[in-house]
Amino acid sequence: MRSMRFLLVAAAACVLPCVPALAADVTLTGDFYSAYVWRGLTFSNDPVFQPSLDVAGLAIGKVPLNVNVWGNFNLGDWDGAVQKYEYSEVDFTVTAELPKGFSVGYVEYVFTVGEPSTRELTAAWSHDFSLMTPTVSFFYDVKEVDSGFLMLGLERELPLGKQASATLKAEAGYAADGFAQYYAGEKGGFYHYNLSGTLGYTDGFDRKVLPQQDATLYGGLSLSYTF
Repeated sequence: MRSMRFLLVAAAACVLPCVPALAADVTLTGDFYSAYVWRGLTFSNDPVFQPSLDVAGLAIGKVPLNVNVWGNFNLGDWDGAVQKYEYSEVDFTVTAELPKGFSVGYVEYVFTVGEPSTRELTAAWSHDFSLMTPTVSFFYDVKEVDSGFLMLGLERELPLGKQASATLKAEAGYAADGFAQYYAGEKGGFYHYNLSGTLGYTDGFDRKVLPQQDATLYGGLSLSYTF
C-alpha cells in the first residue's frame, strides 16, 4: 500500500500549491456506503468509505479544468474477496469544460487487487433545467477493455435546509460488446439501471449482458466541505 499512499500524496502535492494562485475551489468529500457498486457491477458487498478531493477553477488558457482524486477504502473483506481496511482503488480524473454544457476528460483507474489498472477517455453533455438535469456521458476504455459504455441520467437536487441537500438520480447504461464481455457478460446491450436517493437500487436489463450481481440495494451518507 506504500505505492497507493504515494500516489495520493503526489496528487495532492501537484494540485494544492496551485489553488491559492488560481483562486480555485477545493472540495473534500467523504462518502460512506453499504456497498461499492459501479455501473451495476458489485465491487464489494461490504461497507466502504470513499474519500475524494475535487479542485475546480483551474484552466489551460481559457478552458476551465476540474481535477479529481477519488478512492475506495474497504471497511469489510466481502468474504475474503477484498482486503479489509485497505484501499482497493484510486481514480485520477481531469475534465475540461467546453461551451454549451459539453465536457471531455481522462480517467486513470488504479486497482490494487482484482482487475488490472486501466484508463478511459470521456465525453459528456449536461444542462441544468429548472426541474431536472439530464446528462449523456460516453466512456471509452483505451487500455484493458478497448470498448465503450454510454450512460444516460436524470438528476434533481433537493435542498434540506441551508447546509444539506438530497440528490435524486436515475441512470441507465448501455455497454458495447467488448465492455460487457470483459465483465463476464455474453453480449452488449442495455446494461443496468440505477435509482438512487438516500437509498439506491440497481439491477441489469439482461442477464446475458450483465450477470446477476450481489449488491442491488444499497445506501449511504455523503459529507463534503468546500474551501
